[in-house]
This record gives sequence, C-alpha cells and structure tokens, in this order.
Amino acid sequence: MKYSISEEIKAKAIKKNRIYMSLHYGGGLIIATMILLNDFNLLPTENLFYFFGIILVAPFAWWYFDRNFRNKMNSEYEIANGKLIITENGKQKTTELKSIRTVTKIPSGHRIVSNNGTFYILDGIENKEDLMTKLKG
Repeated sequence: MKYSISEEIKAKAIKKNRIYMSLHYGGGLIIATMILLNDFNLLPTENLFYFFGIILVAPFAWWYFDRNFRNKMNSEYEIANGKLIITENGKQKTTELKSIRTVTKIPSGHRIVSNNGTFYILDGIENKEDLMTKLKG
C-alpha cells in the first residue's frame, strides 16, 4: 500500500512555507538594504561585502529551500517485500525494515534511523498510523 500526503495538505503546507520564507528572507533583505543605504560611507569594506552578499544570495537561497520543501512534500511511502520504499520526486530510496534502528517523533513528523541512513516521514500522510505501526512492528 502506498502512503502519500493529500493534495489539500500539500497545498496548505507549501503556501505556509512560502509565506514564512518570504517574511524571513524579505526581512533580511530589507535590513541589509537599509544598512547599506544609511551607513554606506561609515561601514568598513568587509561589512559592505557582507551586506552586498546577503542581497545577492538571499533570492537564490529562497529558491533552493522552496524547491527542497516542495520535493519533500511530493514524497510517497510504500512497504513492500520487507522494505520501506521512499519516492521523493521520482527518486527512490529503499531500506530494509530489519535495518531500522530507531523511529523518533520530531515536530514535523518522524525520523527513521537505519543502517542505510536517516529518512523522514512528514505529518499529513494519509493513514500514517497504519504506516507507523508497520514500521515499528
């Protein structure tokens, strides 16, 4: 059985994340711009480069983290033949159910530590309780 995040929850989470990131990065851009406009002649050269760097890098950081978040929201989880198969934007990651060492609750879902690495199962998945009982059992 495949487990995935419903479209409604996915749309709400992406919108909420974009608003939060816009406020976060937009606030940083406004502060950096105000400092440059008000104190341009008084700032040391190192600080000028630092604030120009903030202004140049912030839009790319916003794009990068937004893309990563959308990829995580497009995840599907499946248990088949004793393996946990996680499909994130078309890329599959698999781990044996026997190799799972710990399943820890985190604020936005669950962290699964196995011999193959660390995986995350986000909140908002349909039938998540069923998936978690299969993983822990």
